[in-house]
Amino acid sequence: MNMVSYEEVLATSLYCQKVQQAYQDCFHFAVHWDPSSYDVETFVSILFSGQCGQDGLACYPPIQNLKPVLKNEVDPEIQALSAVNKLTRVAGYNEIRALSHSLKAVNFPLDRFRFPKDLLWKPLQSHETRVWSDGQYWVVDTRTCEKRPQLPSDFCIETTPLLISVSDQGGIHRAGLDYLVYKLGLSMHIQFEIRPLSQGVE
Repeated sequence: MNMVSYEEVLATSLYCQKVQQAYQDCFHFAVHWDPSSYDVETFVSILFSGQCGQDGLACYPPIQNLKPVLKNEVDPEIQALSAVNKLTRVAGYNEIRALSHSLKAVNFPLDRFRFPKDLLWKPLQSHETRVWSDGQYWVVDTRTCEKRPQLPSDFCIETTPLLISVSDQGGIHRAGLDYLVYKLGLSMHIQFEIRPLSQGVE
């Protein structure tokens, strides 16, 4: 029994090692993911990068069984909401956590998709303006006259981690993705699966 179990672990480990080697020079990814109910809640995904080879490269990150979120993983404020049955987004967190674990297969958990701190990508505030000077854009604080480059001097789009997420339009998915994009501001583009038109409709 142990020999059979160890063989599966060894095969999976070797596969993960080959995946990391294949994607070691990639920074832009598209992931199509879908947690589904089989015998247990299971997370399945497909990963693609156009930066690998002439035609790009796709792989299957390791399949995961979704484990319940533990109490010590949740902020005390959220725990208080669970006590009064107002906790609605733990399932979304569970799926986003699985997505991040999936991307670890190529050493790119979700935390790596944060923009550089000196990249001024957010909308301008009322006291800010954008100007073109010396061959680049600057963001100027009209109160202090401080001028900062919008793009850092070492910024390179080819090595900036970017992620396209493709999933279905379930409410749990949308809640988690909304948090990643609009709360955390990760460098993600969200797409949803195209649903076929009903028969007889053109």
